Formats: sequence, structure tokens, C-alpha cells
Amino acid sequence: LPSRVADLPVLIVQRHGAEDTHRDFTVRRHKVLEAVLWLKTNNPFFKNIEIDRDVIQSLPENGIPDELRYVIDENELSVHVENEGPPQDPVMSANASVEELVLGSGSTSFIPTCQRQRKGAAIQDAVNEVDPLDWSSTEANLINEFKTDSLATMAFPTLFPYGKGDPTNRARQYGITLTEAFKHLMKFAERLADGKFEWRFASHPRFPYWALNMKQRHQLLSQANVYLRQHPADANMTMEELKQMINSMSTNQMVNRLQRYVSKVQ
Repeated sequence: LPSRVADLPVLIVQRHGAEDTHRDFTVRRHKVLEAVLWLKTNNPFFKNIEIDRDVIQSLPENGIPDELRYVIDENELSVHVENEGPPQDPVMSANASVEELVLGSGSTSFIPTCQRQRKGAAIQDAVNEVDPLDWSSTEANLINEFKTDSLATMAFPTLFPYGKGDPTNRARQYGITLTEAFKHLMKFAERLADGKFEWRFASHPRFPYWALNMKQRHQLLSQANVYLRQHPADANMTMEELKQMINSMSTNQMVNRLQRYVSKVQ
């Protein structure tokens, strides 16, 4: 760590505000280094990472990286609240502490629909100009979410900076289901220095969907095992027999049996 700026899958949509002003995405080399060092010191799953000093030196001391890709949104804004821009983020503040940089603010705003559509169109236009990439190769040693300890901490280090409270941690003193663990995290809130509350996990742009996807897939697999134990004849069906059933009216019989189990997946 850190990754090279050119390798980041990031596309910045830049919108000009009143009087042709805009906010640039700036990077401060010393803040990035402090954040990586903090993560290496405090997160047990990042203690063995190697810090790439060449990448650190390639970052600007306090400026805009040349490798960042920008898309200019030329549409004029008619809604006053959009002209004001987002509130100041601790990560973007020059006085932000290392803890704020690593923990992240986690706060997101409700973007108006028209603004989302414009951003989506601008991003799509930029993507269309890039040559298609080859499908990435798959390594033999894939990560198994059922056996990988503290997967959430490694996937979301800003949400679990100390590696604590991770529902996928197998060394927990008390066992808890994924459903109950994720439900607790979605309701977890912290009081900030200004007295406001922040829902770190619920406001994250990806974690709620990742948690819901994992929970539902685990529930589906569990219900599938129950179904096959109670209907051993279906478990022994060959692929050809399944195809014949799908093409025949008898498909409804299996669907009706499955619905009772699938309805328990929430």
C-alpha cells in the first residue's frame, strides 16, 4: 500500500458551480503515509503489509495527481442546494487527524435524481471512450467467505479499523448469527465532536449491500440443505432429468415445494 493512482478504478465527475468555480480533488503525500502507517500499526490484518515508498514519493505534496481521470459535467444547475456542494468532510480537511483519515467520515448525502442521472451519463460517456478490458484471470486460491477469518475487516478497513466488531471474526467470545450482527451494525451510531450522530455502516455506499447479499446467500444455502434433506428424490436428480422437468408441466410441483423454503430468505 498505497495503490498507484493510475491503477485506481476511479472516475471523478467535476461540476462547475457559480462563477465557473469548482472543487479539485487534492492529495497530500504526508497524510496518505500517516494513514497507511496508522492502519499497519492498529489493524492486525494489515500489520504485515509492505509500504511502497516509491508510490508515496510519486504523490504530490499537496496537489492534484496527474493520473486521475476527470469527466466534466457541463449541465447548469438550477437547484440552489446543489450549488452549495457537499459539506466539508474531515478527510478533505487540512486539519484532519490520522484517525479521521483511516476511519473515514462515512457520511453520505441524498443526491437528487437529476444529478445522479447527469453523473451517470457523464460516466457512461467516458467509459464508452475506453477500449474494452480483457476479462481478469481467476487465481486458483480463491477466498472462501465461509472459512476466511475476519473477511469484513479486510474488505472494509475504514469500517473496522481496529479489527473489532467484525461479524465474520471466528474468534468472537460469544457466537452471533450474521442476521443479528448485521442488524446491529446498521443501527450502530457514533456521536461526533459537533454533537451530531453518524451511522458509519448504514451510510457506507457498499457495505449494506454486501451485508445483505452475504446474509441472503447464507440463508438460501441453509434452506437448500433443509429442502434436499426433506426431498432426497430431488437431490438425486440428474441434469437431464431437471431439464425434462423444466420443459414439462411438472415444474410447478417443484416450484410450489421450493416457495415455502425460499420465502424464509429475507
